[in-house]
Amino acid sequence: MKKINLLTILPYLIIAGMLLLSTGCGDSEEDIWSDVTSYSQIDGTWRAPSSVTIYQDDITQNVSYSNYTVTINSIAKTSTLNGSVTVRHSGENIAAGWDDAKEFYENLFIDQFSGGVNINFNDANYSYTVTFNNASMPLFPEEYLSEVFQINQHGTKLKLKTPENTLFYGGILTKQ
Repeated sequence: MKKINLLTILPYLIIAGMLLLSTGCGDSEEDIWSDVTSYSQIDGTWRAPSSVTIYQDDITQNVSYSNYTVTINSIAKTSTLNGSVTVRHSGENIAAGWDDAKEFYENLFIDQFSGGVNINFNDANYSYTVTFNNASMPLFPEEYLSEVFQINQHGTKLKLKTPENTLFYGGILTKQ
């Protein structure tokens, strides 16, 4: 099995994680999950629900999504995002690290997409809103798919595989 270079796919994981986090973490009892091995399995548009709360260590993130979708084009090897996400951070250490967090998020979202991304920060409540308007980026190499995503037996739900102790939690996107 080929090892994943985490730095190579980190931006994709963060963006996918944000989408997937928005759906909640519960699996339906009837779903049977298998690894995604080809972009053709996930070609199309996937929608995130409206909100989720994420807890990690002493930080809480309240995430709200508005018409947030990701479209995978397996032929063109691109993903396109539309909609907006607002993330509000709370916890004891937020103020001390807020400037570094803002720089990280701004670089992540602006640098990884070829246009169509706007990010606004609200220092008063330690939040940011990212708006995607046909923001596109190339897909990461297909050989990593089985390490990152799983799909249900009907091809209608997609979730992020999450190793322990990472920034990401599993959730479910629904096919549109």
